[in-house]
Amino acid sequence: MVMAVKERLNAAAWTEMGLRVLADQGVESVRVEPLARALGVTKGSFYWHFSDRRELLDSMLLHWTQLATHDVIETVERASDEPGERLRELTRLVFRHGGPLDRAVRAWATHEDTAANAIARVDAERYAFVRRLLEDRGLPAKVAARRAHLLYTSLVGEQHTSLRLSRKRRVDWALLNLESLLDLS
Repeated sequence: MVMAVKERLNAAAWTEMGLRVLADQGVESVRVEPLARALGVTKGSFYWHFSDRRELLDSMLLHWTQLATHDVIETVERASDEPGERLRELTRLVFRHGGPLDRAVRAWATHEDTAANAIARVDAERYAFVRRLLEDRGLPAKVAARRAHLLYTSLVGEQHTSLRLSRKRRVDWALLNLESLLDLS
């Protein structure tokens, strides 16, 4: 997994490699020396951008939040004016952008407060977004809140189950779950 270096690495390259290692091997494997080897540089490059591993881990959590939450919300907002179609697009994007990285961050959060706090913030933001989409669809606030909880936990849970199914099959299943939640009276 050695990366070709054409110009001086920036902090984002270290962060992105850290996220790849996190998704593939877990947070314990996010270490300076192996990352430097994978990037084809020395440890000195790391310390040019980060004071220590903790700073890299914090950068990884910020980047993951942007990628897996803010960017997804922006994409969904641009996808359609219709709240139901936005919910379907959100469901599709969860499986395009989630998966191994989200599972790895959640596993990390079971034993580290900084990651747990990031998960709590992300979950709250994602839940609020889903709730708003359901309210935009005309559901009363209390009903939207309950269904948002069901939908969000269903999507998170789906990231951890049915792993042997193809992504397409998992998306199809999640879309059926979404339609079932939307059709409840």
